[in-house]
Amino acid sequence: MTINAPLPSQIPTKRAELFGGAITTQVPESFVDASNFREVPDNQEVYVSMVDGTDISVIVDLLQRVEASSEEAAVKVHFDDVVVDRPGKVFGIQSIQLPNFEGFPVYSLIGTVSANPAARNAVETAEPAPYTALLITIIRLAEKKTDIVVTVNVPFLKNNMWVEEGRIAAPGYTGVLDDQKTSQWLDAGLAVRDKALQALNIHDWSLFVDDE
Repeated sequence: MTINAPLPSQIPTKRAELFGGAITTQVPESFVDASNFREVPDNQEVYVSMVDGTDISVIVDLLQRVEASSEEAAVKVHFDDVVVDRPGKVFGIQSIQLPNFEGFPVYSLIGTVSANPAARNAVETAEPAPYTALLITIIRLAEKKTDIVVTVNVPFLKNNMWVEEGRIAAPGYTGVLDDQKTSQWLDAGLAVRDKALQALNIHDWSLFVDDE
């Protein structure tokens, strides 16, 4: 499944310096660095929306490179790590290209995770249910033994938001998807993702350890 953002160029953004400026990207002007008000791991940067009703967040993780039978399998491992023990569903994985990462394998995944943190198995239902959309991009840096994982979280939790989106659904949804049924929330998340990815750039490669 390929889902594209409609007009990402129209989102006002600002420069975000990650990991002491070793990496930079662009995030919406309304987003703030989560480390200003909560603890964030050293290998992670988190920016969150301060606009009521959106709750979109951007997370950049520097993780140990996953060794798997295929690139797609490695991407799925990262998805499972985000979902942890909750029900999740992958709606599509595709290879993409980024302007500042020519020659590096880059994969984009669209999936969802159950909104119930206590759930362990997806409950099958033809009725739409709340969930969080996961827009995950993995940049594979083999020589640095690192996977850069960029995750945009888009919660569909309030006011029947999940009913308005037909391209994706909760993990246990058994109804029919409708690519023509689009919501402003997923479109916003896709635009945030695309802005961040197009601007993502490494300025200091000493941030990583060379493979020996």
